[in-house]
Amino acid sequence: MKSKKKIIIFLGLIFIFIAGIILQNNKEDTKNALQGDEKEMEVYESPITYEEKDLIAVSACPTFYYMLDMIEKENDTGKIKTIKTETTAEGLGLLNRREVDLVISGRALRSTEPNFLSEKIGLGYDFIFSKEILVSEQEMEFIPFYTNLSADKIIESFAFISEKNLIKAEDVFENLNKGIVITFLEEEMKGELVHIIQENGERLRLSRLPRLYYSFNTKLEKLEFIKKIIKEN
Repeated sequence: MKSKKKIIIFLGLIFIFIAGIILQNNKEDTKNALQGDEKEMEVYESPITYEEKDLIAVSACPTFYYMLDMIEKENDTGKIKTIKTETTAEGLGLLNRREVDLVISGRALRSTEPNFLSEKIGLGYDFIFSKEILVSEQEMEFIPFYTNLSADKIIESFAFISEKNLIKAEDVFENLNKGIVITFLEEEMKGELVHIIQENGERLRLSRLPRLYYSFNTKLEKLEFIKKIIKEN
């Protein structure tokens, strides 16, 4: 009877020993498998290229080509790509397709355009009317203007606007059919753009309010880097 118990105990110890070996081997196999996965991830993980990580792509419409020139002067590292577009809509299309990080524009977003984030980056005003029109700088003298902003600053900024043709109004948008509205559009475009053209054929700079558009995915360090270069106030 005692010898039988000894045999059972002996067999039990052998079983425990064998089980311990199996468990240890399983742990090693699991560890090796995990390490193998990590190595595979290191080998096959798509490397982040210099362009994907650091390149900043910025577009601008014609009014703000000079800002792209400012950016290019700071582009000694070659990490900035500038794109001159013909219209704001073209630049916003690039931003929507994530082909650029930032768009410099002189108008507010239309209701049909994506709801991008934006920041004002300089001096200027929004000139709007009930329909899109082109006006020479000299013609401004004969046009009624309505504003909810500082009249003194506007008169100081535009040679052909005076107290005679600048009218203060609480709700300027009620006057879109009466004259040209000068305001700051906070979000969505209202009315249509007024193009104020100088004698040399260029747009009157302060008749546009510069904005920097970007998406929710734009890295803030890219935004801040460009703002430091081009922000005018």
